[in-house]
Amino acid sequence: MLFFLAVPAPCHQAGTVSTANAAEWSIRSPMLISEFYSAALCSDEYLVIVSASQTPICLANWSITDLEGTLRFAADRILEPGSSLVIAMNQSSYMSAYDIEPDISLDADHGHELAVSGNFRLADVGDSIALISDSGETMDYVLYGSSQEVSPHWRGAPIPAPHPGEIVRRTEKSGVPQDSNCASDWYHFREFKYGYTEMDAADFAIQPGCVVAFTSPDCSLEVVIGAVLGAKEVVLVCSYELSSIPLASALLDALGRGVRVVVLVDGQPAGGIEAEEIACLSNMVMGGVEVLVVNGNIGAKIVRHVGALHAKYMVVDQRIAIVMSENFVESGLPADRLFGNRGWGVRIDDVGVAEYLSRLFWIDARLSRRDVLRWQDDPRHNVSARLPNAVPSSHAIGIMRPQSTTMGSIVTILPSPDCSAQEPFLNEYIESSAVVLAEQFQADLFWRTRWSEAVTMNSIAASLLSGIQNGSQTRVLLDSSWFNFERNNEFASALSTNSLGEFRLMDNRSPISVMHNKGAVLNNEITLVSSNNWCLSSFAENRELALLVDSREVAKYFTKAFYLDWEPDDLPPVADAGEDLTATLGDQVTLSGRGSTDDRVVASWVWDVGCDGTVEGYGEVFRFTPEFPGRCPVLLTVKDAWGNTASDEVVVQVKYAEEIDGLREPRQRTSPLWSVPLGLGFGLYIARIVFRRRVVRRARKVNHPPDTSQ
Repeated sequence: MLFFLAVPAPCHQAGTVSTANAAEWSIRSPMLISEFYSAALCSDEYLVIVSASQTPICLANWSITDLEGTLRFAADRILEPGSSLVIAMNQSSYMSAYDIEPDISLDADHGHELAVSGNFRLADVGDSIALISDSGETMDYVLYGSSQEVSPHWRGAPIPAPHPGEIVRRTEKSGVPQDSNCASDWYHFREFKYGYTEMDAADFAIQPGCVVAFTSPDCSLEVVIGAVLGAKEVVLVCSYELSSIPLASALLDALGRGVRVVVLVDGQPAGGIEAEEIACLSNMVMGGVEVLVVNGNIGAKIVRHVGALHAKYMVVDQRIAIVMSENFVESGLPADRLFGNRGWGVRIDDVGVAEYLSRLFWIDARLSRRDVLRWQDDPRHNVSARLPNAVPSSHAIGIMRPQSTTMGSIVTILPSPDCSAQEPFLNEYIESSAVVLAEQFQADLFWRTRWSEAVTMNSIAASLLSGIQNGSQTRVLLDSSWFNFERNNEFASALSTNSLGEFRLMDNRSPISVMHNKGAVLNNEITLVSSNNWCLSSFAENRELALLVDSREVAKYFTKAFYLDWEPDDLPPVADAGEDLTATLGDQVTLSGRGSTDDRVVASWVWDVGCDGTVEGYGEVFRFTPEFPGRCPVLLTVKDAWGNTASDEVVVQVKYAEEIDGLREPRQRTSPLWSVPLGLGFGLYIARIVFRRRVVRRARKVNHPPDTSQ
């Protein structure tokens, strides 16, 4: 179905140019077809035309035809230079997708502006579209799909047939629509879905102290929960997945304080929504949290306006923004500060950044979209679900601590796919950087773009190689998990072979379970914090979010974080069980391993009383009660997060209390219970002997009186 847009809308800003720039255009036609939606699912096709003229154009008696039907302008509508016009087949559908009315809708026009003859419908599999002037001259012509039509106004093969729900849009160069009358005029890098967005990149000057850098697993949980605890009005959370029990609990607590809480998640994550997330979402909904999901179902004629909702960010009270590489799940916000996913994040206290991300949030979360629904309307909503117990913390302090800036910085926001129209936005930054330190979860060596059957090298890889050839010092660390190993190893091996850069996979001994980060430090000045994997869909299809933070302080912080992952830790810790000591038998002994050290962090303390290989205790402080007097050795073994170990022995001399107090005689020992009968028997036996001896002596005295004659 077809429609034209006269007033430039946010979703069609690219067709708008100022009159001052019109003289620079090198376009033969004064009017062009700039966009069309033919592979519609609900009889809601549309079409956009744009003025390339330096003067206003009256559209009366202009027409559009597909050779089977014709739309002719019957009214004297004026199209100003640089403005665009939309004709839609279905007004309500277009409103639902773009949140703005089309200029003309065929289901509501009733012939006031357009006279319809024949059967004008844009075929899914292939068709032609011609724009005819009031004098009958063909001003523009488009051929797509399986159409075999021949026209002097088209060169070469047709544009490939669009996928269901896909928009076909003309490319631009420096704001000028390209018009060479061939398919390449329409080949964007990014993909456009019905209801697509066009959020421009934006720069914000941030005051000193208003940027906080943090890492996962070290301190991500405390930064995120801290922001929620301080919320007073509204919290917006966008994430691919959300199953963090502490976060869900904190959001429910905020709701209890009168804070509005809105959560937006992807309804179709890879592998499906897990039970923990269902429990979190369901409990939050039952508690009053507004939970929205982005779903798509081509079979049900529902088009997702983005591929995957893969961005991870939070906005608090329209003044605080948190952007991360990590999902709001246990592995991204771990209770254990030493073991978990590696991720980077920043908190920015700035109204401009918060307002921008709030606008992005509501554009994606708008319930008038057919691909957005409330969680309580999702069949997976479980009213019987209960929040699982939170994972206990084994290590309450990580290596990295949150760090605030002391100087001002510049933050650039770059959502995808909006900011990657012709190539990934990241390419130009990589190519222009003399130093590149990057960590990446997934990287494909080869890409096949939407409009080409040819397989080409990942353009980010090409940019890395280009930068290296120009002298860039490049180091890239990739995830080595089993599900990424093959693709990441291919990427690292190929680039290492063909360049002087260093590419490696995460050492399996690392405490980082998954290198889930998608960040980089460029030129020791700019830090990339993003959700973008180095895969085609991440830049061309998905909703992703990236920040570039221009701050040497932030860059220094994340450079340190990078090298903690890049450099394997082969140094063992130093174990210190404390000084030898003397203890009283029966009293509790306290030993401390707090003197143990490591070049990074000591992860565990294990205590072995008697050095017999049996573990009696864990932790920095160990308490036990000796059972026997004498020499009691205790072995402390400490381990760092990389698995390196060291041991130290402390000797406890166990003595009786009287010995320790300096008394000559040892104190009476308490006899065991089993010794009582034996003692009684032995006593009776001795008593009997003594008695018999006394009787014998008396008898002797009687029979042999003493000799007194002497």
